[in-house]
Amino acid sequence: VLTGPTNLSSGVLEAKTGSLNLGTPSAPATITATENTSILVASGGTLNLYNGSSVDAGNFSLEIKTDAFQAASGAGNITAADITIETATPDRDIFLGDATGAGLVIDQAAFSKLQAPEITVGEAGYNGTVDIGNLTVSQGRLDVIANGTGAEVRIDGSLTLNAASAPGGISLLIEGSGATTVLNGSITAANDVVINDALQVDGGSRTIDTSAGNANVTITGGNATSSGGLFATLGETNSLTITAGSGTVTIGTFEGFGNNNGTGSLIENVTIAAGSTVLGNTASEVGGTFAVTDGTLSLADNLTAGAIDISTTDATTLTGDVTLAAAGNVGFAGTVDGNQSLAVNAAGTTSFGAEVGGQAPLQVLLVANATELSANVTTVLGQQY
Repeated sequence: VLTGPTNLSSGVLEAKTGSLNLGTPSAPATITATENTSILVASGGTLNLYNGSSVDAGNFSLEIKTDAFQAASGAGNITAADITIETATPDRDIFLGDATGAGLVIDQAAFSKLQAPEITVGEAGYNGTVDIGNLTVSQGRLDVIANGTGAEVRIDGSLTLNAASAPGGISLLIEGSGATTVLNGSITAANDVVINDALQVDGGSRTIDTSAGNANVTITGGNATSSGGLFATLGETNSLTITAGSGTVTIGTFEGFGNNNGTGSLIENVTIAAGSTVLGNTASEVGGTFAVTDGTLSLADNLTAGAIDISTTDATTLTGDVTLAAAGNVGFAGTVDGNQSLAVNAAGTTSFGAEVGGQAPLQVLLVANATELSANVTTVLGQQY
């Protein structure tokens, strides 16, 4: 138990057994750290922050390692340049917001006591689950690190990150295992969202929205170790909408849309509105309509869908040879350019609402079935309809 003013100059505050009480119900503790500091609580113990008690690490980093955290309603804040939250018991699950379970639970009230421009939950090699329910992050950024084998990140509610500015311009960074971040809720952020992981859309139609800050969204679909892509829960027909204002949406650096090698289902409908959309050099497939409603589109590899609706009047650029396949229609409202070949195999009608190859001639254009052309088509080697 610590009470009264305490200066930490050793860099470590540790309870080797039991819990660590910062203050008591009647006697608060005010703790000041004068260097980078670790607060370590024994496995199975609790870090208790009592009314009027606070921790101030100023411009230094603060690591908190505990299996449980309780903050009284009248407790002060834990303040640092950056705060890292880890479990004392390796790979113990972590629950944020109104998510609950057997593990380290930090509800909204307790989370709001953590005051730092950057809060990191988890650590490199962490093998547990970080489950985020309804949670608002009102300052800086949230980093979730769960990249050990079998680790999982879950968004099981509305995750709102509304700080006007954040380190690196990032509101949310997820460093996952590649299998998987589960989106069973929504993400709304004022700054960039970066998900270096596969993404599983679960339980219904889900949204990622960074339009308020015209911020970027990046979803790699995995990492160098494991790449499940972007997919829906097996047996479900879930859709995904990404809205980024004038920001850039980048999908599939490691793996694009698919069904995770048959262990999941195809995402039903994908709708993207952004300043620019970039599909990486991995093939993608969705079950319903793939739609880009605003901004430019960059295509590097094949895309298969029930229908492909590029209704934005901005340009589409081919950065690799591309085959588009659809059970229904394929339509481009804007121009299509790029010194690459484009093949379109649509059971319905393929329509080009603006010039094709006017700025950068296509190598070859091959279109099966009905075709509607509204302007000139320029290719280097040939065209076949």
